[in-house]
Amino acid sequence: MELRSWQPANETIFIQLLSEESINTALQVTGNLHTLFTHYLATPSVAIRVDNTIVGGIFLDEDIDSQRLETTHVISYFLHPDWRHQGIMTVALLALLQTYHQTTITAEVDGNNAASIALLKRLAFTEVTQFTNIFGQTIRLFTKEIV
Repeated sequence: MELRSWQPANETIFIQLLSEESINTALQVTGNLHTLFTHYLATPSVAIRVDNTIVGGIFLDEDIDSQRLETTHVISYFLHPDWRHQGIMTVALLALLQTYHQTTITAEVDGNNAASIALLKRLAFTEVTQFTNIFGQTIRLFTKEIV
């Protein structure tokens, strides 16, 4: 497994992967994945490759915590089902988290995604709250302080 920056040439595989319902359980609207890909090219993000094939990705967006008036980072990730339950995302997230210091990382997870919730807990993320989004989907919010 290797982590590499997303490149413009990776857009087709990005859209193909995130258009699959088995991969994309969080995004309700997939019609504008081109805009999302363009956005992620400008953020800290990595493509997860196995045998030189992109099988997943991790993205970090900046956000402002309005209660604490500080910048936080929101992490998003996905992995093709054929590559799940092999420790790939654990290793990839650990590698990415090691590059960030003195910040808060936040993750919003589909409340039905038990594997993702277990992953965040293994990586010492703390569940803060849960809410129902505008699509009626339960979202669980986790945070981790990086020092």
